[in-house]
Amino acid sequence: MVDADTIRGDAITAILNELVQSKTLVRIKMIGKDYEQLTLIHAIRSRKGERYFLIEHPIELQDVLTDYSGLPFQFEFTNAHGIPYTFTTLGDWMEDEEIWLRFPETIERRQQRKNFRIEVPPNTILYFSHQNQKYTLSVVNLSLGGSLGAFMRKGEGATPMEVSVGDIIEQLKLVFRNGPLTRQLSILKAKVVRTEQKSTSEDMFLACEFLQMDKENERKLTEIIFELQRQILRKRIRGI
Repeated sequence: MVDADTIRGDAITAILNELVQSKTLVRIKMIGKDYEQLTLIHAIRSRKGERYFLIEHPIELQDVLTDYSGLPFQFEFTNAHGIPYTFTTLGDWMEDEEIWLRFPETIERRQQRKNFRIEVPPNTILYFSHQNQKYTLSVVNLSLGGSLGAFMRKGEGATPMEVSVGDIIEQLKLVFRNGPLTRQLSILKAKVVRTEQKSTSEDMFLACEFLQMDKENERKLTEIIFELQRQILRKRIRGI
């Protein structure tokens, strides 16, 4: 059962201001349409007695939608403590390539939701060493807070994965190969939060929480997640 709290009044202003200051990624969904996007809340404004928050006009919609008046949206995000929030609101208008959206009446804080994850290209690899063993994981999905990967065995008799829940792993390397483009980033420290053996294969699935990254690699990871989201949207946009 979902444990939810309803937030109202000045607390909504505080939360939205924090999203602006921290540049927290939020997921926006267009209610009733097969459309969702990761974005940032850029600013908070007041006009004619109404309060608004502003987001960038998604490039994928610039040739599809120009009138946002009364259009319903849902927003989801996770705060710095891993607690997820959600709210719905209405669009009002677009100005200077930004969408003005009305302040929500309430925000729901939900305790059971996990970090938003996105599927990655099949040739996304996570490399690390642990207890004098080198490991290679084929990454299945990814969020700003961690990844889920399958241990890639190199044939019969390969050394089993000696990794347990709670183990701390340092100096990981995450490599993305998306078509001709290869990019890599470094994770200074991660924690194993789950291991799983699939009954249909010998692969061991390993979920990691990223505990420490420098600012440059955080920026790279954010850009990569944005790009993957755009690729998914390009495939869906014709259905809107």
